Amino acid sequence: MGRYDCAFSYYRGETKTADVTISNGVVTTTPFTESKELLPFGFVADRNISRKVIDAFYERHCVPCHRANIRDFLNSYGLEAYDAYEICRITGGVMADNDARIEWT
Repeated sequence: MGRYDCAFSYYRGETKTADVTISNGVVTTTPFTESKELLPFGFVADRNISRKVIDAFYERHCVPCHRANIRDFLNSYGLEAYDAYEICRITGGVMADNDARIEWT
């Protein structure tokens, strides 16, 4: 398992909006909503999702790397270095400023 080989369900609030499989960097999304803004990659179709977009998704769902006291956060997560994917794995992508979460499968 890794950032480009994983699977998860994406939730907004209590509603599951999509199942996502990333295999060798190729993303397949099974949506459960018509509202594209509630999907993990928004208006980007599966065929257009690059590794850069995948990385940006993880970064949107974790503490910013430039945050004050980032070392304290990393230590509390048991991480030596900043890694947005690993932080999302630990926190489920839950942030104070949105209602999204990731359940890894």
